[in-house]
Amino acid sequence: MSQDASLRMQTLLSWADRVVEEYLLFRGFIQAHRSFLQETKNDRLHEFQVEKIVEELLRLLTSFQYQAMMDLWFFLQERFFTRMSSKFWAVMKHLECSLQRFYLVNACQSDRMDKVKEVLETEAESFRSVKDWEIWFQLPYVKDPASDAAFQVYFTKEWASQLVVSVHNLLATVFHEVAVPAILQCYLNLTKIDKLEKQVKDLTRQNQALKDELVSSRSNPSSTLNPSDSVEQTPLPTAARLEEQEKLDLLDLSTAFASSLKESMESQGRPDEQDYKTLASNDPDAQGSDRGAGDSMRSLYDVVNERVFPGHSSSVLCCRFSGDGGNFASSSQDLSVRIQVLPNARAAQMERSATIFLSSPALTLSWEKRYDRLLLMGTAKGELKAWDADTKNMAFETSADKQNAQMINLSPNPDGSSVVAVCSNKQSTWSQLQVFSLRGGKKTQVLDAKEGFNYRGIDHNHNGSLLAVSANNLIQLKDLRSASTIMEWKAHDAAISCVKFGYDETTIISAGADGYVKEWSAHSPGKELFSQRMISGDEEAIMDVALSPIGRHVIACSGNYVAAHLIDPLDSRLQQVGEQQSTISCVDWSQDQGNVTILTGSVEGLVKVVGLAAL
Repeated sequence: MSQDASLRMQTLLSWADRVVEEYLLFRGFIQAHRSFLQETKNDRLHEFQVEKIVEELLRLLTSFQYQAMMDLWFFLQERFFTRMSSKFWAVMKHLECSLQRFYLVNACQSDRMDKVKEVLETEAESFRSVKDWEIWFQLPYVKDPASDAAFQVYFTKEWASQLVVSVHNLLATVFHEVAVPAILQCYLNLTKIDKLEKQVKDLTRQNQALKDELVSSRSNPSSTLNPSDSVEQTPLPTAARLEEQEKLDLLDLSTAFASSLKESMESQGRPDEQDYKTLASNDPDAQGSDRGAGDSMRSLYDVVNERVFPGHSSSVLCCRFSGDGGNFASSSQDLSVRIQVLPNARAAQMERSATIFLSSPALTLSWEKRYDRLLLMGTAKGELKAWDADTKNMAFETSADKQNAQMINLSPNPDGSSVVAVCSNKQSTWSQLQVFSLRGGKKTQVLDAKEGFNYRGIDHNHNGSLLAVSANNLIQLKDLRSASTIMEWKAHDAAISCVKFGYDETTIISAGADGYVKEWSAHSPGKELFSQRMISGDEEAIMDVALSPIGRHVIACSGNYVAAHLIDPLDSRLQQVGEQQSTISCVDWSQDQGNVTILTGSVEGLVKVVGLAAL
């Protein structure tokens, strides 16, 4: 580190230390304050402590605190690793796997087979989904693993040393590449604001000086002539007029620049903005990538920021925001469900971060709507699981009453009493709408089970009295009080994958394998209000749809695109957003006090969060 950089880091850390010290005293954390002062007194490096983090990982490993070790690793992953270039993700995943194996090796060498079995039982579901882990389940039963051909290399000092060095190098690279921690970013933002304020003041003075000069030159145009010369006043020569025009242009430029600096200064207040990839709205390349079929039309939104969340090793099957928008959940073919935290989350939401491993993939996710604490998961084995995000425990588990069933969609009743599940077999030769109580998971009703009907999309209205259902290429509207179908009409030329009530409950949005997103009147069966073709007709293309909680905008994805599509039914504008390197498999939308955020999940296991600003 250069001398200037070292001095700058010391200034940053000194400021942050004072802020932390003040906060600890304010909260009355006297013991923590004393410990903090002692730690800072012993610190001589005044920079990122890579060695300390590596030492802590090794301490947890050698003291058999597996969960604490993985919690620290996942914290580093969520806070730092996710901001790295995608070329590092394979390295991070490999080192995570190596740390877990080093833990098992150390337990074997310490004759703690109970710890080996404990980890293999805890991580059984996740390990079984990765082929390289299969042989490790034999480890507790191998008499001398250090001599076994399958494990011999992991018991050598060279392998352990290389692992420690690799972890150290990764952390050093991460801390060098990524943005500084949020508390330090606050200081940088304050410094930048001061600098911008000074620039605005300087430009304002230059602006006023140019105005005064122009006023003076216009009021006395012949002041440069010799008073003794009796020459008739003539218009300014061409060169003089050009000089005046240049001054006017400079005045306009400085005024515009001052205005842009003020706007930039106002946007510096959020310390978490460095967590995002800021996109300049006037960048023609960026604008070009955000437009869909309607390049000639004005976009719906500006892309403000983007952030990619890795963590799944296989395709993302479903991703859903919590009701308050502070968390989101994603499920994957790798049998994991992850609850992650957004940078603008409140303190209570920060505690919800979790990784859940299931015995079969969660094909569908939905947050219970009334209290927004239960994450409902429908699996490929027909299981319904409810995870309590506040207590981090499974609230209940139940299953469909048909063999070979799978739950492909869930819609919780807004009153918090029940959830409707679409259950079908893998061949789609039968399907049912089953109702489960959210107070224990007991099945209370089967709404419909007609032969030949392939149910898929479902959605409750605002009070839970009506249910919109897609059955083959039909839309059905069901009265849940009488469990009867009150409306039905043909909506698409192919199977319908999604149906949603519009934000004002007067319309229904549908999307199908025929490549169309359509809007229908909820009061006049079959009355089409809007239709937008998004893909070429393909029976394999299943689309996911999410609606703006405020307004009529729709976001949809299909198997043919690496970006989601934003649609405005009022004027048919179409805009591409959330582009990833592979096919988008699922989408969702959150909107809170004008802050628009969308999710896109991809087949390569990544979830992208995109912040938007309405134009």
